[in-house]
This record gives sequence, structure tokens and C-alpha cells, in this order.
Amino acid sequence: MSMQRKVRNGRLEKLDWLELALKTLAEESVDKVLVVPLAKKLGVTKGSFYWHFKSRDEFLMEVLALWRERATRRIIDIVNARSDDPAERLAYLFKIAVQTKYESPGGSLELAIRAWARLDPQARRVVALVDDERLDYLTEQYVQLGFTEDEARTRALMQYSFSTGNGIVFGMSDKEARRAKIDECWNILTNGARAAGQGGSASRRR
Repeated sequence: MSMQRKVRNGRLEKLDWLELALKTLAEESVDKVLVVPLAKKLGVTKGSFYWHFKSRDEFLMEVLALWRERATRRIIDIVNARSDDPAERLAYLFKIAVQTKYESPGGSLELAIRAWARLDPQARRVVALVDDERLDYLTEQYVQLGFTEDEARTRALMQYSFSTGNGIVFGMSDKEARRAKIDECWNILTNGARAAGQGGSASRRR
């Protein structure tokens, strides 16, 4: 379906603009998230943009808010609904770490947003909030596995570092090789946990 066919009642929905902005961020950079080029891709005039947003700055803040919602809060809700077992939850989060979708945590979209945050204080603030939310959630799961708060926080940081950085380290390498690395990390991080013996392999728990 062409972008033009998404026009409803003579204008696009706000989400259409935000979706294209996220895709443009992932494929290029925040410098390319500009009103006129986006309007051209969507097959509308820039008046459609200003129907929904007062300015580009406001637009970019809504882009960050949507990313935060999808890449953190929605994933936590999905993981919580999937299992009550913290080992299962952690294993599922490891699985997400090797997904190649651009919007996945640690994917091309997140890398672009982190590059943006290096230069923009508002983007940096949102990224910091996301990091805190994710680390707090991971820490909670390791605490439930029987680790002390300090031990859990350390393991949470290790898992999070792997999840957000494995795409850079391994690039487009063989997916099975990446899964093998996940199993190594899983075994190290859950070593000594009272529930680890029930956890099994992170890559097999899919």
C-alpha cells in the first residue's frame, strides 16, 4: 500500500508521521527526520504535519516517547504476560536481544537514538530513563532468582550491556553463533541462582 493511500479525510493520522520518523531514524539519522522530506514520502503537504504538531521539536519529543513506550514498557508487559517465572522472563529477553528487526532493543533504531542522544540533552534524558527502567526490571528478575540486590544489579547490567551491544559486536554474523554467545552469557549470569537449575538454556527456551 502506498503512503498516499494512508491519507484519511484529507490528512494523515499522527501515528503515520511518527512511524515514518522512526523508520527514517533507523535507516538514516535524526538529521534526516525533516518535515518537507517526510511529507514528500507520505504524499502530502507539510500542512498535514502542522495539523498534528506545533513544531519539529515537539514532533521529535513524541517520536522519543513512542520509542520509549514500544521498546521498554510494551516489552515489559509482553514478558510479564508470558510467564511468572523470572528465569523464563530473562530467557525471553535474551531472545529479543538477537532479533534483527530495526525496532528491537539494541537494533538499528535504538543505535540511531543513542547517537542522537550524544548530541541532544532531551534525547539523552529519555535514553537515561529507558536505561533505568530496563535495568530496574532486569534487577528485579535476578533478585527473584535469589541473588542479593548488588549481585542482581551487576548481572542486570551485564545482560543489558550484552542486549544493547551485541548487534554492534556481532554485526550480521551467523545467528546460531550469536545464540551460542547468549547461552554462554546465560550460564554465567544465572550461575549460583536457586532457580538456575530449572532455567535451562536461554536459546532453547524459545
